[in-house]
Amino acid sequence: MKEQLFGAVEAQRDNLTAMADKIFDHPEYEGEEVMASGLLTDYLKDNDFEVEMGVGGFKTAFRAVYEHGTGGPVIGILCEYDALKGLGHGCGHHMQGPSCLGAAIALKNAGLKEPFKLVVYGTPAEETLGSKCEMIKNGCFKELDVAFMMHGAPNTCTDVKCLAQNSYTVTFKGKRAHAALAPDKGKSAFDALLVAFNGVEFLREHVPDDVRMHYTVEELPGPIEPVESWIMKMTHVSDEEKEQLLQQGEPFVKAMLRMGDELVDFCNSEFVYQGHCGQEAYLTFYDLRTCAEDVLELPEAHKYRVELIDTWDMTRTVLLENASGKTKLTLPGKEGTAVLARKVD
Repeated sequence: MKEQLFGAVEAQRDNLTAMADKIFDHPEYEGEEVMASGLLTDYLKDNDFEVEMGVGGFKTAFRAVYEHGTGGPVIGILCEYDALKGLGHGCGHHMQGPSCLGAAIALKNAGLKEPFKLVVYGTPAEETLGSKCEMIKNGCFKELDVAFMMHGAPNTCTDVKCLAQNSYTVTFKGKRAHAALAPDKGKSAFDALLVAFNGVEFLREHVPDDVRMHYTVEELPGPIEPVESWIMKMTHVSDEEKEQLLQQGEPFVKAMLRMGDELVDFCNSEFVYQGHCGQEAYLTFYDLRTCAEDVLELPEAHKYRVELIDTWDMTRTVLLENASGKTKLTLPGKEGTAVLARKVD
């Protein structure tokens, strides 16, 4: 049977590689994968799958079904086809859609006597919006008895890990001074940033094997501006360890901030908490940051009402109606404020 399936995949080689090349050459992302989803669904239709577009709240998501007999297991194959925004297909999703389709059609044509149903789900916007989470909320995948997917890798293997993730945005603030005339008066936010990064590296020796920690500098304003911000992500492998992630994540970040604050002895750091519910709502809480302006990045395919929430005065004020895409906000520059964007279309 395995050799038969391999042969059925090999017979599709030219079609699958042509699809992968075309998707690679025309990268799409953030729910606008119109060409890629059309290319994949046309191939499924040509191979006797019934296709439904626009499932789960995304216009480029799809559900394709082939049923052999009745009463058998429902086998799900989930494929992605979005690119990295601003980069292209650096994560191999151009291969993932065609590969999943090749597996589904090979199984369909394997000549199995037992009844079964194949359901291929197309899940767009994985890199930017994590569409599977929203699709689950909207009723997708519930009928599946088992679900498979694939991802490009250096070798052929079976990967059974599940990842939980939490992200933190931190801002360090320093004090300006002339580098030649009064260097002793300056307080470099960048020094605190480097010390915090070193703290992350020191910690790597003392975390479980399944912990991943990543950080980056989000803004590089240059020598005239002493504010630097950085993002650090912690990832635990198994789904069962989400509680451990929540318990360890925030204390870990605060320990790194203290290292930056106390060893350098001049900077103060602040949290910005951000989250979203699919494409329905986006929330940013500035906590102690006193921002006079910010840029909100919203999906271009929808319209949003943007409100300012003042947690001290307990008020809500509409800032913008029908906002979409990259949106510049004017803020009151006080502590304890948040911005909520809710989809209105």
